[in-house]
Amino acid sequence: MISIEVVASIITARVGDFIRKRKEEGGVKILREEKKIKLGDRSHHVNVEKRALNIALQLSK
Repeated sequence: MISIEVVASIITARVGDFIRKRKEEGGVKILREEKKIKLGDRSHHVNVEKRALNIALQLSK
């Protein structure tokens, strides 16, 4: 059985890959989000982690 934390970290990593891919394709909104993260606002990343944990919890039921 895979732990919920492992599933959440996999989902978080996949979201990161998706953001990187969108940025390479020239997604303006994603670039704006990325700039906000670089300025020290970690709230977006924390929200992604929270959402990933919630999804993992739902999958475990």
